[in-house]
Amino acid sequence: MFTANSLSGTLTVNESDPVTLRCHIDSNPRSIIRLLNGTDELTRADNSMTAEYRLESADCRQRGNYSCTATNNIGAPVSQRVELLVKFSPRLDESVPQQLKYASRPGGNVNVSVSVLAFPLPTFTWSRTNSTSQDLTGSSSPVSDISATARLHLTNLQQQDFRDYSLTVDNRVGRSVAYTVSLKVEGPPGTPTQFKSLENVTTSSVWLSWQPGFNGGHPQSFMLEYLQFVTRTWTAYNTYDDTGKVKVVEVTGLTSGDIHLFRLHSRNALSNSSSFVIVETVTAGDPTDHQQLDATCTEDIVGSTVGTLLLASFIGGIVVMVLYRKGLIRFGHAMKGTASQKSTSRAEVTEMDNIGYSSLDAVNTPAQYTSLEEKAQDKQNYSQLKIYENTKEDAPADTSTYEGMAETPPVTYESINASPDQDSGGQPRDADYGNM
Repeated sequence: MFTANSLSGTLTVNESDPVTLRCHIDSNPRSIIRLLNGTDELTRADNSMTAEYRLESADCRQRGNYSCTATNNIGAPVSQRVELLVKFSPRLDESVPQQLKYASRPGGNVNVSVSVLAFPLPTFTWSRTNSTSQDLTGSSSPVSDISATARLHLTNLQQQDFRDYSLTVDNRVGRSVAYTVSLKVEGPPGTPTQFKSLENVTTSSVWLSWQPGFNGGHPQSFMLEYLQFVTRTWTAYNTYDDTGKVKVVEVTGLTSGDIHLFRLHSRNALSNSSSFVIVETVTAGDPTDHQQLDATCTEDIVGSTVGTLLLASFIGGIVVMVLYRKGLIRFGHAMKGTASQKSTSRAEVTEMDNIGYSSLDAVNTPAQYTSLEEKAQDKQNYSQLKIYENTKEDAPADTSTYEGMAETPPVTYESINASPDQDSGGQPRDADYGNM
């Protein structure tokens, strides 16, 4: 006895329903029992009286004839069969190449066909929201007991015919399904999409895949190119014909551990696609010797650059020291100590914070000291800047003051004009003190 869900003969279920196949044998001695789907063995039980197999979720492609055979080497084997039917709503037949886009020239003809899977077999209805010069009656024919094809023949196409058409498919299992079929003027193919590198790379090869675009009404092919980094030029690798399905190819002869750049476009008898798609890949393994050499050269260049900067800083420091010893520049603390020791006149001292020289009334910077000032600002932190003025108008010329000195007094950064409120004595300042 052989049953499907406890029923013999024929069982009809909805897609995704569970199905239990059970076979019971009466024999002595016990038998070898096999459950088959056509010629494919599902399960086997040795020295047994029963065998069972369960479909957790019936699929449309699991419909068909199932059988149970048994033998115990006494007499002929016995067999019994059940038929399983699975109802499911319509869906596109993915084994058929792209079928929802078509192209033709004005005044030309086109045959539209759409293949679907469904059980029971469906009915087809063509329609269009805009006016058309075409007869949309169409036709259909079964391909198998679970597949059928809808057809629509369009002739002498006019401009208003190049639009979208709707195909409604219904087999009363669930809701009806509507598909949009586009009719376009023939032209260049569409750019491929989903161009990517797959994970199964080796030291000398990578795998690439892409989804074909619309062929523009003519058979198309795909041109794969790679970038030669030395010459910065794109070089053809191979050309592939369109099969209407996702394309997967292996690219070989690559360098271990290297970066590889590929680009892809399509072409038909009329033109090339309007753009490229690009993907970057890396082969497995360690880089080649020339890459390691390039990295070493890069390290040498970086080291040379750092050494040059250090040398420039060292020379800059020597220049600052020489200028300091010649008295052409003074630092804050040295300037304060020198003035206190040499000045014999009563001097009024005004202290100002040296924060970007913002407390000075005017700064007239000589061009020749600009770079020295910037270097000094980068290398020194001047907490205070003191300005010394000789407020005694009749003081005799003496080497202890800047007035009447035989040699030019030290220059301190810039010419600094003191603020009027520094001259607390109200007496006019000597002309020699206009610049410090």
